[in-house]
Amino acid sequence: MVLAGFLVGCSAGEEKAVPELPDRICWGMFDSGDVSPILPTGERAKVLFRPFALSGRYNSVTCSVSIDGATKFMAYVNLQEFEGVDWSNLDKANPKPIDVGDKGIFWGRGASAYFACESPTKGESDGRYLDLTVSSDGVSGKGKLETVLPKLLRQFVEFVRNEMKCEEGGAG
Repeated sequence: MVLAGFLVGCSAGEEKAVPELPDRICWGMFDSGDVSPILPTGERAKVLFRPFALSGRYNSVTCSVSIDGATKFMAYVNLQEFEGVDWSNLDKANPKPIDVGDKGIFWGRGASAYFACESPTKGESDGRYLDLTVSSDGVSGKGKLETVLPKLLRQFVEFVRNEMKCEEGGAG
């Protein structure tokens, strides 16, 4: 009996795959089929996030996907009360501009966007600035990341713009 289990475990014909994910991940924002191509193969996947809330004491929120205990995909947003973004820590990665938000960049394993969010009610929440990033540490092949990450970042910008109730045109 143990020998049979051992033989099945060593079967050469079995191909590894990306572990199964829920249909929608990260606050229901991403279709798992859009994220899976940039994830590595493995045994177990785990999606971690807290409810999407950016106000008061919560000025950032993150969603991560780990494969076999190692984080391989992240989407996060930071809420700032000041205009501007400092991506100088990415200079060595030779980032390229992309058309996402007010300003967007792609570098080897990630993409970031920045936009101003004007409140339709012009109240105390007026003048919010959001810095968003999606990144992957799961696949080789730069071409796949250059295609998938900007697409996911556009979805993320639209999701945040809707969740934060930004006026049209505030998320570019």
